[in-house]
Amino acid sequence: MVNQRSKRAVFFQRKTEPEPQESILSKHGQPDSNFVDTTIENSFYPWTTLEPKERKLPPIKKLRPLKDLCAFKISLQYAKIDEDLLKSLPWHIWKLVWGYILYNGKDSIDVYCKFNNIFGSNPEFRSHIKTPDKLQTEAIGSNKIARNRFHRLDSIFKNVPMSELVSVLNKSKSKIILDLSHLQSLKREDYFMLFNITNLMCLNLSNHPIDDSFCTHLSSAINNGKLSGLYMLKLCNTNITRAGLLKIATAPNSNIQYIEINSDLNHHDWNCLVDVRDLPLAKKFYHMSNLYHSKQLSHLNIWDLLVVDETYPASLDILWRARFALRSQHSLVYLNNVFLDAYRPKYRAIPEGEESESRKRRKLKTNANDFFSL
Repeated sequence: MVNQRSKRAVFFQRKTEPEPQESILSKHGQPDSNFVDTTIENSFYPWTTLEPKERKLPPIKKLRPLKDLCAFKISLQYAKIDEDLLKSLPWHIWKLVWGYILYNGKDSIDVYCKFNNIFGSNPEFRSHIKTPDKLQTEAIGSNKIARNRFHRLDSIFKNVPMSELVSVLNKSKSKIILDLSHLQSLKREDYFMLFNITNLMCLNLSNHPIDDSFCTHLSSAINNGKLSGLYMLKLCNTNITRAGLLKIATAPNSNIQYIEINSDLNHHDWNCLVDVRDLPLAKKFYHMSNLYHSKQLSHLNIWDLLVVDETYPASLDILWRARFALRSQHSLVYLNNVFLDAYRPKYRAIPEGEESESRKRRKLKTNANDFFSL
């Protein structure tokens, strides 16, 4: 009898004692107590509402007009501004508000998308202005397309779900330049999600371990009507062979004009461009488009997004410094001959010994009667 009571007491004592952490983890197939589920830990990242950088407001040294004061006060409530409110008033009222939002560093991705979707077609709209932040100003200046005030540059950390990224990009009315070259790899399903970005114009997947199977799926997506606006593709330092590149290069419904790789394509429909400087993706596309007059980018609304191989939380300066790093060099750029024939350079080759009309020197009139038209 005593033995039975002691066993019952031990049983209830075990129930009340807390279960060791190693025992809990071992039930899920992981006996190591140092195991951390990084997917859950790093899943939250407010990338659309995170402001580019905290900036101190300058002191007010002189009296300002009432209109400026009202615009400044409204800009402080930037998080409460939605697209319906933007539609209710004309641009000349919101222009000052947007200017204060840009200058004070409150132009998060969410706020930018709202203003851009409503006023992005206005010739006075601009995506960036010069700010006291020297690093940000230099990064934007070195990557921004010349004379294009609609070119927006943003950098984000890598712990953003691809489905969420694609969803936000599809809500934007801008043409998308997406640079993923700083990442080491993506999940297999994430590569396929890229095919659903409707306004994707340039894609950089350099330094990724993708092979010919990716090219097969990409060409299939293009033939099924997806990525109709994709004009430039950069695939340097990958496992893709010439056979895989030909599947993309010869896709019937493809509108791709430029392919940048570090191997030989060797196809009669594609011409290799020799003199192409190592530039950021947007500037390189702008340089080639101007050279062959294939697409005017000076007035095109572009959203240029770079994904950095760092995890949030981290210093926001990392996002801007990443804009100075060019990951791939010594590459070859191929231009589709279909576009090359359609957009030949406007200049005409001058035969040797012949001078152009603009360079011909005008003969001086030495006759006074002719000179004074007497």
